[in-house]
Amino acid sequence: RWIATEEEDDMSRVRSIGAGLALLLIVAAVPVALLVWGVPPTVAANLFRPDDGSALLAVFTLIGWVAWAGFTVSVVVEAVNVVGRRAVPIRLPLLGGLQTVAGALVFAALTPLGAGGAAASDLTGAGAHQTAQVSVGVTAVVGGERATSVGRVEQKMAARESHDEASDAPGYRVRAGDDLWSIAEQVLGDGRLWRRLADANPDLLADPTVDLSPGTRLVLPSNPAADEVHRQAKAHTVTVVRGDTLSGLARKHLGDTGRWPRIYRANADLIDDPDLIDIGWRLVIPSHGAAHAVPQQTRPPRRPAGTVERDRPELDQPELDRPRIEQPAPTASAPATSATGPASSPVTPMPASPRANPTTTKASPTPTTAVPTQAPADAPEPTPVSTAPSADASDPAWPLIGGLGAAAAAMILTGLGASRLGQLRARPLGRRIAHPPVDVRRYETALGRRERPDSPALLEKALRHLGEHAHTRVAPLPPLQHVLLDDVGVAFHWRSDPGAAPEPFHQVGSAWLLSARAADHLPESHFPVPFPALVTLGRDQAGCWLMVDLESAPPLVLCGPRSLRHAAAAAMAVELSCSPWAAELNLLVVGGDEVFVRAACPELVRFEADPQVAMDLLGAIGHERATDEAPTALLRMDPDRAEAGAAHVVLVADELPERQHAGLAALLDPDLGLSGVLGAAAAGNGWALVLDGPESDPSATLEPGGQPLVPQLVPAHTRAAIGTIFAATDESAHAGAPWWADQASDNVRTLVPRRQADRVSIDEPPAAQPEHPYLQLFGPIELAGAAGPAPARSHRQCVEYCAWLLENPNSTATRMTNELVVAETTRRSNMSRLRSWLGLDRDGRAYLPEAYSGRISLHPEVSSDWQRMQVLTAPGLNRLTAETLVDVLELVRGAPLADAAPGQWRWAEELRTDMSSVARDAGVLLARWAVERRDLDLARWAAARALVAAPEDELLLVERIHTEHAAGNTGEVERLVRWVTSQARVLGVELAPETVDTCQRVLEGRTRPRAVR
Repeated sequence: RWIATEEEDDMSRVRSIGAGLALLLIVAAVPVALLVWGVPPTVAANLFRPDDGSALLAVFTLIGWVAWAGFTVSVVVEAVNVVGRRAVPIRLPLLGGLQTVAGALVFAALTPLGAGGAAASDLTGAGAHQTAQVSVGVTAVVGGERATSVGRVEQKMAARESHDEASDAPGYRVRAGDDLWSIAEQVLGDGRLWRRLADANPDLLADPTVDLSPGTRLVLPSNPAADEVHRQAKAHTVTVVRGDTLSGLARKHLGDTGRWPRIYRANADLIDDPDLIDIGWRLVIPSHGAAHAVPQQTRPPRRPAGTVERDRPELDQPELDRPRIEQPAPTASAPATSATGPASSPVTPMPASPRANPTTTKASPTPTTAVPTQAPADAPEPTPVSTAPSADASDPAWPLIGGLGAAAAAMILTGLGASRLGQLRARPLGRRIAHPPVDVRRYETALGRRERPDSPALLEKALRHLGEHAHTRVAPLPPLQHVLLDDVGVAFHWRSDPGAAPEPFHQVGSAWLLSARAADHLPESHFPVPFPALVTLGRDQAGCWLMVDLESAPPLVLCGPRSLRHAAAAAMAVELSCSPWAAELNLLVVGGDEVFVRAACPELVRFEADPQVAMDLLGAIGHERATDEAPTALLRMDPDRAEAGAAHVVLVADELPERQHAGLAALLDPDLGLSGVLGAAAAGNGWALVLDGPESDPSATLEPGGQPLVPQLVPAHTRAAIGTIFAATDESAHAGAPWWADQASDNVRTLVPRRQADRVSIDEPPAAQPEHPYLQLFGPIELAGAAGPAPARSHRQCVEYCAWLLENPNSTATRMTNELVVAETTRRSNMSRLRSWLGLDRDGRAYLPEAYSGRISLHPEVSSDWQRMQVLTAPGLNRLTAETLVDVLELVRGAPLADAAPGQWRWAEELRTDMSSVARDAGVLLARWAVERRDLDLARWAAARALVAAPEDELLLVERIHTEHAAGNTGEVERLVRWVTSQARVLGVELAPETVDTCQRVLEGRTRPRAVR
């Protein structure tokens, strides 16, 4: 049961008081006003005196008394209906409108009292001091905040089916604009039956005329007719195949394409956009009887939605399906732990020691009963359930990157971005950085579709805050049981009692939870993380990513086929090496996919083919740390001694001989910060991740306990692609740039003749509305000049599609789908929106014609600022006049693709880096030309404009230094030199020799003499 937050209680009280005052004014103040200002009928009845308007006032007074009497009687009747919770409310003849308004006011005035009392009774009866029960990844209530993970579409399908089986009454998922009255009209046939919805949802009582929060799941009251319709609907489902649409399904199954809204409403918990349905979805087809017309009822006026709290996130599962975190009763054999999992398949908590089998454990109960995880002696062995086929059949990124997690994808892309940034910093003037082949770039796009950059940032904030907490207490944190992570929060489950949780963590049982909303208010912390060996194993059945700390127990054994072991070890290696705290651990990889590890993992990762070398190294480290009396965990929390307590993790994917396996296992001591993963053919009695199935459809079980997972893997083809992408980011991987002319060529002419004057005007003309569609890619991405109306949804995707078509003219639909890594149905829907948005030219030709030939091309007049820049730079930047270089830089409104959303535009990395490179080279050339001619204002403008597109570029900053040195601005020169050198230290890179010489000349008057040999 949901417990209302303090803010919601306040709002309920305000609404209750307001409604009560309104009732008091109407019932008590109106008769007083009528007596004081009204005209009695006897006065108007005097027909023998001139009329002074009294007759009309008397009529109004009489109407007022009748309306007041009817309203007062309605208030009394509605109070009886609400207080008595009558299933069939009393209705007064001829007073429908007055009774409706009276009912709304009485409902708002009396409901919070009953609800508050019930909530207080529940709290008192339970003896609870906690404010909520939380399940991170499905639903979280942390510190009075509500947070919910928006699960996968297929998880919605599974939740809907499990709820249908578990509940006799179907649920209703609130959509935007819904309120109790409108929902009663839709599902009960009469808006005046909203009280039945209120009775069935006592925790969601609210004014029936105020919008409910979208995503809220309502329990529908029992209704024989509705139950029969629901039963028929459940019996008739179809699976979406290629080419299906809602209108087509309506024509096939309901006899009319115009009946598609019936299918949409019957699947509202699955379909977010009626234009987007994917292959493999199972849709409910309502029967003809279920689609009867709903009679229109007179309803009270709607209030603005702002009168209630609207920040409740979307709920994707019904109340009965929400697993909860509870603190099981301690047993004699193991400390108290907490577990999470769906009610239908409880998750077994890991025992205090991975080497010990659990004796008696508890699982998360449903709201009614608790399901023990200890199976009877005669029960069959639990079978690991793989949700991969159903959970990811519609995910276009699945064939490319498999079950790689969102946080791991974000970490990989973060590492890739850092490597690419170093590549751009080292790029010489007039050169272009290398990019992977087109067929490999799809994998980077797929990683972008999967990534959730907020997840690793949330986890890092939580870990560093825990490190600061441990350092302040001067006491290490207890060992971790496991960590659950999703988009809305992170939960740390401990093996023993961790004590009181620090703010803003929220304690539930033995778990500490931090919501993403609370983490946003945490200050930046630079404390070392207490658990640097935290690694993701896979996704549990509730959709959460389950992580374990490799230091919390002896080595984790990786079991299963060799290919799966290599795929799992590769995922762990790339996640650990690209994590935000990667510099705080030492990773040693033994065997496995050497090519992938060397290409994808930073230099901090060490690869060894011989296990004996790893054993010797770990033995030396263990011997050195064993002589230090200070616990490694405390050393790690001290910023001044953190390096001495750095974690050492060894990953061995291959099966070792028994002697070496035992030797490595004996060397791994979590108390000394030595941990790892060892491969084996079969699991023993200890801590093991048992992998099974093919790489395309893997499953896993975490032992002991038999917890099923969808494992996080990097398949072989994905490892090859990611390795190729990282290899292309080598700092020396540069090639000739198409915007730079060969100095040996003499057949290039300038676009604009050189002016006689030395000074160049940089006055920008006012922007004009383009005649044809014009895509602006520098700065905020905008499509100007479109002839049609902008789409109401998928606006950014349409702009992205337009940019892709400009960069890939005359392409096929198949190529577009593959390179954008989207479902074909999604592509078709967005292309239709883009076609309508672009519209027609003056001659009636479509700017995005239908691809009757199988090739897709935009109208020749559709262009972009990048295409304009390419035209200007076609002769070569080094051959252009200063006036043309000014024209080039005037196109720079901001950084390339400045407001691209995470997960989008990953296919455009080559486009983005080329745009940045052209702007940087143009800025350097124009600044040098201006400094030579002492036009310092132009030099400052050129460097500043180019720095917008290439922030902190070393060559541009050097030109700024030359400009201020020529102007005699010593203070600004010193500031810029300090800025350049400090940036190099922060990024951990070396300044170019030319930059060092420049800094020495402007500060010391000359370069320092080098050693003479």
